[in-house]
Amino acid sequence: RHALTACSTLPRGQIDAVIYLTLWLFDFVPAIILVAGHLVLVKMQAESSAPYTRAFEQYQGAHLTVVFSGSRVSTEQVLTTARLPEVTASAGPWETAQAPVEFGGQKTVVRIIARPDPGGPVDRLTLSAGRWVTQAGEIVLTHSFAQSIGARVGSHLSALSSADRPDLVVVGEVVDIDEGSASPYNVQDAWVQPAQFSDLLLVGQQPDAIMLYRFRHAGSDATCGRAAGRSRRSRHQAR
Repeated sequence: RHALTACSTLPRGQIDAVIYLTLWLFDFVPAIILVAGHLVLVKMQAESSAPYTRAFEQYQGAHLTVVFSGSRVSTEQVLTTARLPEVTASAGPWETAQAPVEFGGQKTVVRIIARPDPGGPVDRLTLSAGRWVTQAGEIVLTHSFAQSIGARVGSHLSALSSADRPDLVVVGEVVDIDEGSASPYNVQDAWVQPAQFSDLLLVGQQPDAIMLYRFRHAGSDATCGRAAGRSRRSRHQAR
């Protein structure tokens, strides 16, 4: 009411212009606020993901992890995937298999990986406690998984893959930039020396092979598609 009263001394055309401008601002300003708010949100999201992005690059996180069926693909065929033109770095193949273990009355399944050391060109594991495995009877867990089951360096796990239930002492905990959440529904990774790996398999169990890759253009769906397509062709040729 006050705005219109103040304008009452203006010519009719100018009054119409002021009213139109006022209505236009009421329509447009919320849109400006909405866009500005969206830009602030995007900036905050980018800043919040920056620490992970930096850590992912520092520890050379894997853009792609592939588990090849040991009964269908040979080691030679797996190794050829590291020479695909899109691949800039790779690690493996390492033998891997899921194995049941027990700690303090808790039974779970872990994905055992026969990895000789925590370094390498892809997925460098950072020790948060203890050391890396050096001999049979030792195992390394992720820090988050160890916490979830109440284990620590010096704890003993029992491998349930054979009747003699081999004892595995936790000698180290690692932070893996590629690890999933330590929920009961996610199979957790654990590492042993390659020489001990076969002792933890179930009778007749065929191990698989795990490979890790980094790509020149990691954000491209086409890149992953081409790599996956060539991997599928390798598997078909192995049958």
